[in-house]
This record gives sequence, structure tokens and C-alpha cells, in this order.
Amino acid sequence: MLSGSVLSPLEVYQRGLRDPEALTGEERLVYLLIELETYADMEGWDHFFTTPLMRFYEELKGGLQAAGDLRSAGVLNRYEEFLRSHGVALEPDAIEEFCGAADTDGGDWHEEYSRLNEARWERIREWLRSRGITLAD
Repeated sequence: MLSGSVLSPLEVYQRGLRDPEALTGEERLVYLLIELETYADMEGWDHFFTTPLMRFYEELKGGLQAAGDLRSAGVLNRYEEFLRSHGVALEPDAIEEFCGAADTDGGDWHEEYSRLNEARWERIREWLRSRGITLAD
């Protein structure tokens, strides 16, 4: 991505659906954030973590941290801790199996993460601006 460029979240999302590997790091972060929100809204919080997108999970979390969004990254860390406390590996099949079991509720991760939405996207916008990229509305 060239410095001084404008990034359209919808366009990035559409390209990411086809091939997330083809996105730049900044684009992939935007795509992953949108995907996590979409899965949480449409399928439930855990579903994102049961998909092949988990191969980008550390990149997603690292991007939030790089952007200074430690609160959103903290939600992800607490979710990881919850899974680990139940002996669940941080990988799609193990998470899916665990979530299919009865009485696995550990908190409303989606609600907590959603409350941070406005602040999260502002941090992402600021971080992208520091890299010469404007995130379109």
C-alpha cells in the first residue's frame, strides 16, 4: 500500500473474502476486524475462532496492540484465558468442539468487544494515519 492512500473498508472486506493473503498487513487488519465483528453479530462470538481465519489471529491481536487498542486486545486475551482454563487449545477444531458442549458460557465477549467498537475504530484510524493511510468512512 502506498503512503498517502485512502483505504475503503468495504473494498478491503470484499477483496479479503476472496483472498486475505493478498491483502497488505494494514488491509488485512481492517478485514479481520470487520470479519470478527460480522461473525460475532451473525453467528455468535465463538464462530470466528472456529474458522480458518484463526491462522491470522496473532496478526489481528498484534494489530490491535500496535494501534494502541489494549482494551480490545484485552478482551481477546481474556477469551484466550477462559479457553485455556478449560483445557481448550487455541485452534479452530478444539474451540468448535468446546463450544458445542453444554454449559460453556464464560462471559459475554461479544458485548464487551462491541462496547469498544467506536474507540477501537478511532485507534485504527489514528494508527493508519500514522502510516500515511486514510480509512474512508
